[in-house]
Amino acid sequence: MAVIHAALGEARDGRGGVVLVEGGAGLGKSRLLEEALSLAGRASVRAAMGRADIDDNVVPMAPLMSACFGGNAPLLDRDDLSALRALREDRYWVLLELEALLERAALQHPMLICLDDLQWADAGTLEALRVLPARLGSVPIVWIAAYRTGQASALLLRSVAELGEANATSLVLDPLDEDSVGRVTADLVNAQPGAALLEIADRAHGIPFLLIELLRGLLEEGLVRIDRAQAVLVEARLPSRVGDSMRERLDRVPAPARRAAVAASVLGRSFRFDDLATMLGMAPAALLEPVEELMRAEILADSGENLGFRHDIIRQAVLDSVPAAARRALDRQAAGVLLAAGAVPLEIATRLAASAGPGDEVAIATMHEAARALGPTDPGMASEFTRKALALTAARASGDGTRRRRSSPRRAPRGQSRADSGRPSGARTRDLHRAAPGSAGARCA
Repeated sequence: MAVIHAALGEARDGRGGVVLVEGGAGLGKSRLLEEALSLAGRASVRAAMGRADIDDNVVPMAPLMSACFGGNAPLLDRDDLSALRALREDRYWVLLELEALLERAALQHPMLICLDDLQWADAGTLEALRVLPARLGSVPIVWIAAYRTGQASALLLRSVAELGEANATSLVLDPLDEDSVGRVTADLVNAQPGAALLEIADRAHGIPFLLIELLRGLLEEGLVRIDRAQAVLVEARLPSRVGDSMRERLDRVPAPARRAAVAASVLGRSFRFDDLATMLGMAPAALLEPVEELMRAEILADSGENLGFRHDIIRQAVLDSVPAAARRALDRQAAGVLLAAGAVPLEIATRLAASAGPGDEVAIATMHEAARALGPTDPGMASEFTRKALALTAARASGDGTRRRRSSPRRAPRGQSRADSGRPSGARTRDLHRAAPGSAGARCA
C-alpha cells in the first residue's frame, strides 16, 4: 500500500503516475484495488473502478468507460458520452476526445482510475491503457492496472512493456509464505492453529482467496473447535463453499475443457498429456484447445514435463463433483491407463484397491505384486494389499459358483424321471413343456 499511497500523494501535488499489479488468480489484486479506492477517498482524490469481464469483452473500452462514466459520482460528465458515441467507429478520435475530457476533469480535481482483470479486456481498452497514461503524464491522474500474468494477451503485454519503459511502478503479488499462512489462520479462527488445521490450510498453497474461503468454510460447517486455546480440526474435508467456488470457476470454461478437467483430476495432481488424451479417447492434437482453456483459467499449469492442477483445492473440488459410482469407474480406467504407460504396481495399488471389482485379474495381480514389493519394509500395508486381492478373488469365485448353480438342471425327485422333473401337475401344451426349465425339450432346444 505504500506505493499506492505515494502515487496518490503525487497526484495531490499535480503529477500523474501508473502502477501495474500482476499476479495469479486469488492473490489479492482486486482486494488491493478496493483498498486503493478507500485510500483515495481518505486522501480527497476522486476514484473509480472498471473491470473487464470474461463473458463480455466485445463492447469497445467497456472497463474504461465504466470507470469514467459509471457509479453514483462519475469522474466525467455523462452528457459527454454522446460525443464519444458519435466517434465510436474511429478509435483514434475516441481516444483524443477522452484524453481531453480526462485532462479537463483532472485539472479541477486529482483522480484515481483502477482497471481490473485486464487479461480479459478488449483491444480498445488495452490501446487506451497504452496511450492515455503516457499522454496525460503531467496531469494528476493515477492509473492502477491489474491483470493475471499467465492469461495476458500479446496486446496487454505490449501495453505493459511500454508503460514500464515510461517508468510505471510494477507490483508483483506472490503467494503467502508459511509464516504468513499461520498468521492469517490464527487471525481468522481467533486461536493458535493446531498442526492438522495448518496442514489443511497449506492446501491453499499460499493463495489468500483460497485460504480465506477454506478457513471460513471450516468455521461455518463446524469443522474447527477451540480446545484449550488451540484451534483443532474436527474433520479434514473440503467445505462446501470452497467446492462451490471452484466449480463456479470450472463452469466458466467450455464443456470439452470441463470434461478434460474431470479426467485429469482422476489421474492425479500431476499427469502426462498423453495419459490425459488416452483417458478421453482423444488424439493429442484434439486435446490442445481444452488444455489451453484450462491453463488460461488457471486451473491447470504446465511444469515443462507434466501438466498439473495449480492448487490441490481445485483438484479436490473437481473430484468431489463426480458421482461416487462414476468416480470408481474413472479411477479404475485411470489405473489401467497408468499401468499401460509403465507405472509400477506400487504406484497404483491403492487406487486399484479402492476401484477394482470382483474378478479383476489385472488388479489382483497388481496388488499381489505390490504386496511382495512392500513386504520387507511395510508388512502391514503388504498384508492389506494381499487381503484385498484375496477378497476380489473370493468374490469372483463366489460369483462363479452362483452362476453355475443357476445354470445347472434341477435334480428330479426320487421316482421321477429327469425328463418329467420340470412338468407341473396337470396338463400342459407341448410348447410349454419344451420351454420349461430343466425339461428334456429345453435341453435339446
